[in-house]
Amino acid sequence: MNSTKNLDRTLVEITSATPHSIADVVDRLEAVQQNAESQAPRFKEDGIASFNYLYTIITKDVQEKLQQGGYFKDSDFLTTLDVEFAKRYLSAVGCYAAKLLTPRSWSVLFDHRGNDSIRTIQYAIAGVNAHVDYDLAFALVSTCQILGRTLGEDSQHYDYQRINEIFSIHMRELRKHFENKFETEIDDWMVADLADDAGDLTVVVSRDMAWRRAVQLWEIRDDQEATAKERAHIDWRVSMISRGILSLPLI
Repeated sequence: MNSTKNLDRTLVEITSATPHSIADVVDRLEAVQQNAESQAPRFKEDGIASFNYLYTIITKDVQEKLQQGGYFKDSDFLTTLDVEFAKRYLSAVGCYAAKLLTPRSWSVLFDHRGNDSIRTIQYAIAGVNAHVDYDLAFALVSTCQILGRTLGEDSQHYDYQRINEIFSIHMRELRKHFENKFETEIDDWMVADLADDAGDLTVVVSRDMAWRRAVQLWEIRDDQEATAKERAHIDWRVSMISRGILSLPLI
């Protein structure tokens, strides 16, 4: 019992400092991963560890492409968006660990992180659902507010869509990471391309909806009451979807 409490306090400490760069984000994601993989009863199959693994891989690739240059048109926008996006996830993890009010969309995953009837791929999908469908639109709005820009510039949307390509590059590798031996054999035999295409389409559609949602939120950004109402509605809807994802009877 004491060891679990110590790990929870460590998770609070990890997420307590606000990241100011993608390097900060990566450091915190790696620390969260180490902590989550130490948690009984699932360890490396823990719910937070499952999603955090996927998120870390994608974030590291974004960081690498920004460092190399030439991949994105507006590095300031993409860097700020990456940090603002991560801050929302890390804040949710910290609130959960500190037993503070946590967004419903994330609580569904966190509260079931040790359930041995849930597959790691379900955790990862539920995490993507929470982060993309709930967090991303608000991160886009805060990014433009920080930079003093209007949401919707061509360069913003171009770079935003480039992230879809990064997801696509890693989709097969990440999916295989979450499969068991039997699934991997079946996957290699007959459904690999279909599953990859379906995964790519899901990411593209989800992120396109998040962009559209952000444009709507941008129009009401100065209306705190309307924004809070929309936030609560989105949070509830995303939490219902995650409940469905985690309850699916997978083989």
